[in-house]
Amino acid sequence: MKTLLALSINVLLLALTFLYLTHTFLAVLIGITLIVWFFYFLWHRQNQVEMRVGKKIKGQSIIMPTEHIMFRAVESSGYSQTSGMGYIALTQDYLYF
Repeated sequence: MKTLLALSINVLLLALTFLYLTHTFLAVLIGITLIVWFFYFLWHRQNQVEMRVGKKIKGQSIIMPTEHIMFRAVESSGYSQTSGMGYIALTQDYLYF
C-alpha cells in the first residue's frame, strides 16, 4: 500500500514537472520525491527488522511480544550515545533487542 502511495506521488510530481517546467519547481519536486522515498525506505527497513526478530522468537514461549522501543542513555561498543531505537522481545530464555 505504501509503495503504491509513493509511486503515485512520484507520478503526480513528474506530471506537474512537465506542466510547470522551471528550475525552482524542479528543485522542489526533487526534494519532495527524496523525502517520500526516504520515509518509504525507513518504513520498509522497520518491517524487515521486525520480521527478523519475529523469526528469532518463533517457537519460543513469549513473555512480551515484539515491540518498537526507544532506548535512552545507553553505552554501546565503548561509545556513549544518547538514544537508540529498535525492537525488543522477551522470551523464556532470551531478551532480544
